[in-house]
Amino acid sequence: IPGVAIAPEASVSALLVIQRGEDDQRHLEPAEALDTLLTNCEDAYGFPPYADIEHLLHSRNGTDLHERERSIIANALEGAPATLVASSTMDWSRTIPSILKPPVVAAPAPQ
Repeated sequence: IPGVAIAPEASVSALLVIQRGEDDQRHLEPAEALDTLLTNCEDAYGFPPYADIEHLLHSRNGTDLHERERSIIANALEGAPATLVASSTMDWSRTIPSILKPPVVAAPAPQ
């Protein structure tokens, strides 16, 4: 993409998982957030020819890379709050900014 700067690394400050369904917004514990991400990844790879090449993507020299992938993602998410945002109308673009916006704290009244 023209004009986009590429950074050698980044950190995750928050995780938002969007989901279709009954309107809901709730905190995800770290283990649940990690499991949700990994499940979503597997769902995304359900297209052909994924079943035929899956073993190539998840192994290297006979080593199963699933646990390594899990560890990398867990480390990236460490300390970042995770929130599930479910919507029946898929209006996440209206909901998400209010979740990410830090709360406004009123300044103390002058004395």
